[in-house]
Amino acid sequence: MPDGEVVLARDGRFFTVTEAAKISGASETPLLVDWEHRSEFGDTRAAGWVESLRYVAPGGDRPPGIWGKVEWTEDGRRDIASKAYRYLSPVVLMDGDLSALSIAAVALTNRPALQLEAVEGFRERFPRAALAAARVFCRRRRRQGATDYE
Repeated sequence: MPDGEVVLARDGRFFTVTEAAKISGASETPLLVDWEHRSEFGDTRAAGWVESLRYVAPGGDRPPGIWGKVEWTEDGRRDIASKAYRYLSPVVLMDGDLSALSIAAVALTNRPALQLEAVEGFRERFPRAALAAARVFCRRRRRQGATDYE
């Protein structure tokens, strides 16, 4: 995700990425890749692990943004190969100004908040636009007293 870009979810939620290079360095790896964000509800079984993240600047070896190398578990690999799951949906931690700080986890999903390319084409990489903040954003807004995200 290029620096300074506003990331808009399909349902109107948004956040900004002002320091993508810092986000890739601030995110602790390995990051859990689960199914449908189930780890937020106690099921921490892994579909894979994001082993490393890196920021690719414009003009780099692939489209600019935050990229990661994923090591898939046997179950995760099977679900991607069979097209049971096609997309990734990361959880982004943000500050009070809704600027992304780090990536906390990632989920295989079929209903990503962002317009993403299917993961099956990437196999061992994290898609370019794969920063989704759905649950974190809603929780933060609720804590701030907002009711327009429920």
